[in-house]
Amino acid sequence: ASAEGYAIPGPRTCFWSRGPHSADPYINIAYPDANVFYWAAVFTTPEGSTLNLEGNFPHSRYMSLISYDQAGRPMESVADYLIAPAAGSTNPYHIGADRTATDRSYSVEVRNAPADESRTIGMRSAPGSVSVLNAPAYGPGQQSVLYRIYLPDDGTAPTGKVALPEPVLTLKDGSELRGKAACKAHSQAS
Repeated sequence: ASAEGYAIPGPRTCFWSRGPHSADPYINIAYPDANVFYWAAVFTTPEGSTLNLEGNFPHSRYMSLISYDQAGRPMESVADYLIAPAAGSTNPYHIGADRTATDRSYSVEVRNAPADESRTIGMRSAPGSVSVLNAPAYGPGQQSVLYRIYLPDDGTAPTGKVALPEPVLTLKDGSELRGKAACKAHSQAS
């Protein structure tokens, strides 16, 4: 069977092609929490381009984006409350925010750069203060990001009632590619 056969049923895209993964009822080693859904993306950002992940905050207890290196070690993580909402939108993970807000979009730039050392590990940063995830390339220019949703609201699993974040690639010449077109440009860059 293919590796894809081991993923639980659920949505995938050309970018978020690995997942969703969650607890396995028979063996639970790598993904120990049954209330979490993970998707992974491995990609190569073309030289001189900018990658943004545009999405909507899920209806869930928690979500995050995490970059990894070639050994599977986490490089940088952006927790839900840190992500700056788009103009006119609400980040439902902020204290006092409306969890049911309809306008809940965000955009996070994924940079091919080392982790931001100005963000102190173990210190709580200001809500809405981050709009960048550093995902340094390894191997033949590959970058790796994991999208995690923890405890989706009742009846909204696995995605928390929103679509998976969409890759938006702005090329060196200023042209913008979305979704499948962005994925195609990523695969040609490797």
